[in-house]
Amino acid sequence: MADARGIEIGLVGDQEKGTASWRFSFFQSSFVRRNGIWQFLNVTIAPLVVANYSDGWGHGGVMPASTVDPVLLDYTTRGTNKPIAQTATADSLEELSRRLSRSYGYEGAESISNAYGFYIDFIDGAACSLMAAIHHPYANKESPFAGFYHTRQRVLEACTQAYGTSARPTRSAISFHWRPQPVIHVSQDGRSASLRARLLQPATDQTAGTIRGGMYHDQMVLDENGSWKLWSLTIDEFYWTMNSWKEGWGGVEVRDKDAPDQPPPRDLVRQYPPDLWLNEMEGEREVGFMGGRERYVSWPEIQRMWFGYRNPVSGGVPENGSYWPGCVPCYQHKPEWGMTKHGWQEPPTGPTLVRAMFAPGNGSSDDGTFISVSVTPGPGEVVEGVVRLAGEQVELEYVLTEKDEGRVTFELPRNLSGGFHLLEATFSGSNRLKPGRDMIDLTLPGGPGSRLGD
Repeated sequence: MADARGIEIGLVGDQEKGTASWRFSFFQSSFVRRNGIWQFLNVTIAPLVVANYSDGWGHGGVMPASTVDPVLLDYTTRGTNKPIAQTATADSLEELSRRLSRSYGYEGAESISNAYGFYIDFIDGAACSLMAAIHHPYANKESPFAGFYHTRQRVLEACTQAYGTSARPTRSAISFHWRPQPVIHVSQDGRSASLRARLLQPATDQTAGTIRGGMYHDQMVLDENGSWKLWSLTIDEFYWTMNSWKEGWGGVEVRDKDAPDQPPPRDLVRQYPPDLWLNEMEGEREVGFMGGRERYVSWPEIQRMWFGYRNPVSGGVPENGSYWPGCVPCYQHKPEWGMTKHGWQEPPTGPTLVRAMFAPGNGSSDDGTFISVSVTPGPGEVVEGVVRLAGEQVELEYVLTEKDEGRVTFELPRNLSGGFHLLEATFSGSNRLKPGRDMIDLTLPGGPGSRLGD
């Protein structure tokens, strides 16, 4: 089991009514792991403050005083059982080292993500060098509303073209780049990761201020010096915005239907053209984004939301086809920029679903008892790895290759004793896929000759 607690911040509104409100809530959740997949066990959300946007929360908001008293998680009763002593083997130490590397990978990806946000909060000519330095030499980065620049040097030069080469002694404005709620998938060897995080962008200057929101789709790698670096950075913006602090996000007018499809391009596009323009990326990926293709979708219109990972429990992909895994420009347009071309593993996109079931036609003692095990990955992912079916009297193994299409059928030993049998089907995982498991049980009446599965 696992527990989590935190504060939920809600920016709620109705554009048609011109209303907006802040909502702050306390949440506490518990999770369980079933067949290797983490799932919610329960969720508690308790509102603390609800306040009209125009009035703020300085006077307590518009809801009655909360009766909820958030408490710290109680761990005093946990961990009282001593671990079972086990003899370490070379295989077990190697596996533990791999798992530790994956844990480090999660922390490394989150750290470099936050570092990027801090550097571009204060972007100028001096900060351009710092920002570029956290990119791998063969990285690619999207410059907003323009396109992608490939290699660290090109990323640096695009930045200095836009912001100069000198530090600014004073600032009349600031635009923060907070990157909350990261969803991170680390490769099986712990040397690469994919990250999707929100952009929460409060900004202010001497005349006005705003808050805007977007979504990052990034990849990171561990370089030969043991440092985490950005491999690919994409920003989808803006999903929502506001014109000023005064009107808020509920006071934005619908964009004029007669307005041009796209605003004028950035000067950067003319002064220092990208290696891959947003508006030349065929397909639907950049449709509706500023600088992309077709009509720009502006809040309060709803822009399409993209995901680089599958549902973390069911393994499903978005029903509207908004699934774009891995490095955004590499997926269809620049595959040679992908990390696998340079020796890194592509991180998994979600759970590997393993299902064990009785094979069709099973039940005859003459035919034997057959268990079919299927391994389901994400779209376009190949299943290669070891499948095992194990129980007290069963130990079967098969190495899946691409031609097996993720499925194998085992015949159970014909000398199994009668009674209840619990079998575990496992998939070892691969360079791209997570391990997975499932359980199946059967009851065999009589003695070794009976083969009727329940």
